[in-house]
Amino acid sequence: GTSLNKKYLIWSMPYLSTNWKGSITLPKKIFAHGWWTNEGEKISKSLGNVIDPFKLIDQYGLDQVRYFLLREVPFGNDGDFSRSHLVQRINSELSNNLGNLIQRVVSFCLKNTIGKVPDHNNKFKKEDLEIIDCFESELTNLRNLIDKQKLDDSLKEIWVKISKSNKYIDEQAPWHLKKEDTQRMNTVLYSLLESIRQIGIIIQPIMPYSSNKILDIFALDPDQRYFSGLSSKLAVGTNLMKQNVIFPRIENQWEKLGLLIRIVI
Repeated sequence: GTSLNKKYLIWSMPYLSTNWKGSITLPKKIFAHGWWTNEGEKISKSLGNVIDPFKLIDQYGLDQVRYFLLREVPFGNDGDFSRSHLVQRINSELSNNLGNLIQRVVSFCLKNTIGKVPDHNNKFKKEDLEIIDCFESELTNLRNLIDKQKLDDSLKEIWVKISKSNKYIDEQAPWHLKKEDTQRMNTVLYSLLESIRQIGIIIQPIMPYSSNKILDIFALDPDQRYFSGLSSKLAVGTNLMKQNVIFPRIENQWEKLGLLIRIVI
């Protein structure tokens, strides 16, 4: 178990340091992970409830599974795997929250800013700058959380910022600004696109494939996709590339049953 791993390390580290005389570089940090159960039951061959990760990835997606495993349970603690919880996180946090934000903003720009990053003319308000700067200013905190293996907390922080961007688009309502103030609409859309770019960079360690799909919207070069690129900003006039839905919604059996009931009624 995890406690045995820790006891073994207490014994092995002095042994390695004295017997190999520096020929082996000792690790700076060792972290013992917890145990997973499956739907509340211990995983075993006799119960026939062993989880096949390849089938899981084929059904739900690699990045989606990675996100769930790191977000669901604090790293190092024991956790319970639940398909219903997996589907709920995919639909709520990936599809509805992040995916919907990207879809709404990019689709609106493709129709209303001739498919380019609009010109803000430096007419930013306080609420715009809060959206634009939120991830760059949060980078040190996120690094500290990850260094401490608090991966679930780092994802919570990122999704707080994503929710803030969703709240921002609802409050600013660029679809209304289109009729009332096109310059303000452009500034709001620029702020949202910049937020999406930074989201694409910041989630790379957790969801690299989805991150690349997001950053492909702006056709960013590989050297513009590092954390160091957070300090730069989107160039006005950048062409936006249409993407398919990045996080498709998963319909589970209960949702299908509810739909059938509504149809019958």
